Amino acid sequence: MNRDVGLEVEIFDYFIKHDDKNARKLVLDTVEALAGKVRSQLNTISPFYQDFDIGNLPSKADNCWVAFGPRNNKYRKWAHQTISINSQGVDIFVNIETKPATDRLKEKINEERQSFRKMILDLIFDLPLTIQVEERINRQASLYDYYLIARIESKYIKDPIVGLRSLEYLEYLLDKIPFPYLTMRKNIERNVILNLSEKDKGNTLVTHIVNIMQAFHPFVRFINSTDFVV
Repeated sequence: MNRDVGLEVEIFDYFIKHDDKNARKLVLDTVEALAGKVRSQLNTISPFYQDFDIGNLPSKADNCWVAFGPRNNKYRKWAHQTISINSQGVDIFVNIETKPATDRLKEKINEERQSFRKMILDLIFDLPLTIQVEERINRQASLYDYYLIARIESKYIKDPIVGLRSLEYLEYLLDKIPFPYLTMRKNIERNVILNLSEKDKGNTLVTHIVNIMQAFHPFVRFINSTDFVV
């Protein structure tokens, strides 16, 4: 079925009101339809994007996320990509979270530091974004609390004076934090999303999202290296 995958005002407002079960269902149904179209296009870019996984949506959640990568939750062990919808808009980001993924990231930085820096510089040349580092603290069993440590805007990394210091600081944090969580985020504001959603049942929105994820993919591939086998 060629259903509309555009995002409506009610979807964004749900994360403020949290008082409408029908709106919650609309959020989940639309995210599933949107994710299906995004994944279909991502799979033509790389077979790494085998499937998508929609996160739980508790009654007071401030966002709804969907991750893309290997099926059966195997994506969690790798650098992968995620879309998150909240009241203000949509975040698209590279997601490096669990220990197998962050260990691979740390190894990449230690062994190919200059290549790591070049990948970031090449990415931010055309794509303004935010690099975010959090610390994961093990609360119990497989449950973690998350604490924001730093946000680095790409304009500072491009700065000829503070750019190198920004990258060195990023590398220092990732090395010293026992369980870091790294995301590289591109935000699309709510009004932009609504305008894109009005066109051709949301297909223009899908293309816009996939173009950003395609720009992120070389970094994902670099971190995962040749270790990943489909």
